[in-house]
Amino acid sequence: MPKKVLIAFGSPSDIKNMSGLQESEGKIYSLSTELTLPDTEYYLSVASAHRTPDIVEQHRDYCNWDGIVAGAGMCNALKDAYLSHADIAMVLVALPMDDKTTRGVSSMLSSSETPPGYPIGMVGLGNLPAAVRFVNYALQPHKKVSLHTRGTTVEPDKAMDDAAKMLKRLGVEYQFPTQIEPDTLNLLAYDNPLTPSITDVPIICTYNMPVELRRDGRFDLAWLGLYLDGVNKHDNYVHVGVANGGNLGFYAAKIVARHDLDVRGRIADLIVGGREKYNDFRAVRQL
Repeated sequence: MPKKVLIAFGSPSDIKNMSGLQESEGKIYSLSTELTLPDTEYYLSVASAHRTPDIVEQHRDYCNWDGIVAGAGMCNALKDAYLSHADIAMVLVALPMDDKTTRGVSSMLSSSETPPGYPIGMVGLGNLPAAVRFVNYALQPHKKVSLHTRGTTVEPDKAMDDAAKMLKRLGVEYQFPTQIEPDTLNLLAYDNPLTPSITDVPIICTYNMPVELRRDGRFDLAWLGLYLDGVNKHDNYVHVGVANGGNLGFYAAKIVARHDLDVRGRIADLIVGGREKYNDFRAVRQL
């Protein structure tokens, strides 16, 4: 049975002149052939999580998607509409889009920052080819994870330690090799986004703000420009939040879970456990 991937956009304007997407007469769209795999079917959705939520729901439930690319500007609520009802092992990649007000900053931050246990991978601004290539890569069987750090502070090591703890908790085999392992899922924690890419192999990343950009316990906004530049610079980097080793490991585990039922079961248990703290608040209370 072929894998099924949904490429979803929040507005018709998002698909105009989109790299990797070709339009022919009659509003018929297709992906560039260099982005497609013979064992995978690709579908297009254009529906807004705010303006047409009913259509988003219909497209979400069209089938059991193996992977989804969710592209939208501003707060990118589209990725949340799919994330909240996603299968445990469905690969979800957020595609931030440009906007006239913030030039894509709001979409990029909202696309990657999610609560613990609900990770999303994010590619660079409007980089559909990168998103599709990563989904294609993630849908292949992966059993082992390799952990890497690059930086001059202890922060990358801490994030990777958190990733390792999450992988161990979910029963995923991992290692700390000295170089990139092409046959494994590679995770990276780094603190200099402008450093050249270490490989052409897809990398799942988290970015740690350098210590020198912390001022009296507050964030120096200089880190924001560095982070956004770094995200857009590396086509093979998929980012899972800022300084979030736990979600980094969780995202990798979900990919492994596609072909490992034991890991899938542990993820399900962890998600259920995370909901228990809301049990006392199931009913609305008058104040």
